[in-house]
Amino acid sequence: MKNKKIVISLGLVIIASVSLFLGLTARKIIIFREMKENSSQYENNNNYYEKVSNTSGISIEYFCKENKSKKIIINDKNGIKQITNYSNGEKANTYIIQSNGKKVAILDTNKLEKPNILGFQFEGNFWYWLKMAIMSNIKKNELNGKECYYINGSYLKETYVEKETGLILKMQDGVIDNEPVIYEYYYEFGNVVDNDFIEPDISEYEIQEYNMSSQKEPIEIIENTTVQGVVELNHNGYIYTFNGQHFGEYGFEMPEYTSLNIDNTKQTCIDYYTSEKYDTSYIEEGDIIICTGDLKKYFIRAGDFNTKDNPIIVLKSKDYNEMKKETLNNKKTATVTVGEYFNTVIYIKYNINDKQYNLPFVLKFNITDDTQIIGNLEDGKKINVQYKDLNVPLDEIELKSIEVID
Repeated sequence: MKNKKIVISLGLVIIASVSLFLGLTARKIIIFREMKENSSQYENNNNYYEKVSNTSGISIEYFCKENKSKKIIINDKNGIKQITNYSNGEKANTYIIQSNGKKVAILDTNKLEKPNILGFQFEGNFWYWLKMAIMSNIKKNELNGKECYYINGSYLKETYVEKETGLILKMQDGVIDNEPVIYEYYYEFGNVVDNDFIEPDISEYEIQEYNMSSQKEPIEIIENTTVQGVVELNHNGYIYTFNGQHFGEYGFEMPEYTSLNIDNTKQTCIDYYTSEKYDTSYIEEGDIIICTGDLKKYFIRAGDFNTKDNPIIVLKSKDYNEMKKETLNNKKTATVTVGEYFNTVIYIKYNINDKQYNLPFVLKFNITDDTQIIGNLEDGKKINVQYKDLNVPLDEIELKSIEVID
């Protein structure tokens, strides 16, 4: 009889615990839905001001009114104090104030894309919502006098979402020098006027042409250096490289690569694997090129590179892709880290050393309901990755599990 009472009591405790868990989880999902609905009213707003600042010392202000936009970046590093970009929807003018007080204007640059208002994102199916609710803690809190929900978990870290608007006011995103980077956001709607887009007096600025091959005012010249970049274009007498990889409109930059403008002087090209010699017509989009020569670095554009009499080493894109497949199949050793992590998408960086070169690459994966995540995913952390099927093309590979090891 006594054992029966114990079993009944234990069963009641379990039922009460499960009911409490389900009730709290359902409450979180209801809150997520509410915040998503509240923020949706701002998605197509065409008159707003937004200020973004973070603990690394960067401050960005956006002014948007219909097709006009202005962006101010304040970051007193690398010799630049402030960059202001004015756009009319087609072209833009950029004004730079250097730390030494010098002013430079670059006219007719590419148009400035409007920033997205950072409303609460709540997408996916029920199982995604359920997982997000289970892996997040939510409580009511205040920030700067505004009633907020404070969310902390695997999907959003130390995030304050304003209850009334569903807009994110503060969040942790990334780590620099082992310290978390905290972002704060401020918004105003309907208050931007035409006077906000009056450009400064051009007579106070030195005009610098927006020209890929411009040789004006390099901020640094590095002689006899070896650099590498991913080829974007080989056309009309120039070879252009990017310092990373493109995923649609998103560019993932890597410090191991450099954005370059190289004069195509019909240099000798040497294949990375075969050592056979070619001319520069051998270089195609997606190849990696390794060059030795003199680099001129500029403020806001790719550097000019003079290869002098040195040949260009060319790793063909097909060989690079084969290198990626060998890495995923553990035929090449790599240090694997979280490149960028979002709610349902992760960019994984694979650092591989081949010969004397460091040739990292990044792959984009979707995180689905059945992706097993072990540990707390953060940018820069080392991970072990398991895949569902490696016999499919690289861009079709799906994740089975991710385990944080550092």
